Amino acid sequence: MEKLDSVEEYIRYANKTLEHGWSRDMLFTWIASKLYKREGKAITNFRNTLPAPQSDLAQQALKDPFLFDFLTFHKDHLEKDLEDGLVNHIQNFLMELGQGFACMGRQYQINVEGDPILH
Repeated sequence: MEKLDSVEEYIRYANKTLEHGWSRDMLFTWIASKLYKREGKAITNFRNTLPAPQSDLAQQALKDPFLFDFLTFHKDHLEKDLEDGLVNHIQNFLMELGQGFACMGRQYQINVEGDPILH
């Protein structure tokens, strides 16, 4: 923790560790991936479309950029390579996304108001 840039960053990681029950190794992983600097930085329209408490929570759930260091790609990889890599490493992927996500299966159809949106 002495490698962190500020007391604020130290407190944030300490609180996240208590909140999520992170192990020492998990804490080191998040620090190495610079979670503190990425969390809540994704470009969204949440502030314009949701009321303040919900927009803040939704924004905090997203990171920018997502790190896929656990996947190895050639320079010219296909979308299928990304999908296969993510499915093969789903546990690491879900840890990167954070709380509130689940694996329902591969290419799972979702119906919204009776209309399929994923085949």
